[in-house]
Amino acid sequence: MVNSPTAYLLGVPLQFPDERLATITLRILSVNAPSPRSPVTQTLHQDGKSLVCRCVAPLSSDSKCDPALQLGKLRITAHAACLVLETVEHFGRPL
Repeated sequence: MVNSPTAYLLGVPLQFPDERLATITLRILSVNAPSPRSPVTQTLHQDGKSLVCRCVAPLSSDSKCDPALQLGKLRITAHAACLVLETVEHFGRPL
């Protein structure tokens, strides 16, 4: 019998130009409250100049829990973290 996954897991390492910018970004993202409608959890930690975003979308045996929908929610959560890096690249580093 094949075991089915209990959750989708996605780890996104975001490489910043310097450690200070990674710290600022971590502080910015840490104050954002998770969406009450999404079961996806997001944890962030800094590793030098990298910010690692770990997203988990749980799966259940509930027929209402569509795996494709969970993957979509996982993508949205990870994309929000990536937007911060894109913003920094577009507007430049903070003073």
